[in-house]
Amino acid sequence: MTGMEACVFCEIVAGRAAASVVHGDDDVLAILDLHPATPGHVLVIPRAHVRGLAEAGDAIGGPIWRAARRVAAALRASGLRCEGVRLSLADGEAAGQDVFHLHLHVVPRFAGDGVVVSAEWRSRSRARLDQDAALIRAALPRCPADPLTWRRPRHRDVVMLPACSARPGLTTSSTSSASTGSCSRMTRMS
Repeated sequence: MTGMEACVFCEIVAGRAAASVVHGDDDVLAILDLHPATPGHVLVIPRAHVRGLAEAGDAIGGPIWRAARRVAAALRASGLRCEGVRLSLADGEAAGQDVFHLHLHVVPRFAGDGVVVSAEWRSRSRARLDQDAALIRAALPRCPADPLTWRRPRHRDVVMLPACSARPGLTTSSTSSASTGSCSRMTRMS
């Protein structure tokens, strides 16, 4: 966000923009989505401006999760149609994040609601899954529990798999491309 852009969620938190508030406390605000996937679609947002998960420590994540659980229970008890609840958080443009203020979607779901979660779901062999797991395990020590101290890898960083991996000595670049990955997105079918 540049100095020229205003964050709509920060404007809502400050009371300068309208919202239908479901819940508010010292840490978070839960509001109805202006373009809901289903009636009762809630966004849980931290009061503090954080763009995404890399900026959100436990002091922000914990209250978001607690509020989402309470809102999910309230949706089931509200009288709105709710046979299940889907939680969704897009972190980064490639993941479908369109407002760069962290927010968790709490979406009431029911049979025939028209919400479609699509992706190119593919099976992976156990060997490939084990290789992927080894890459993630190897990266975890460089990603502390508090993301505020985490350093994102640079393109030239290389990850070495531990000796227990299926293919010892395998290296991989830490680069990724939004155009080659598949991401899921919630859309409402008319």
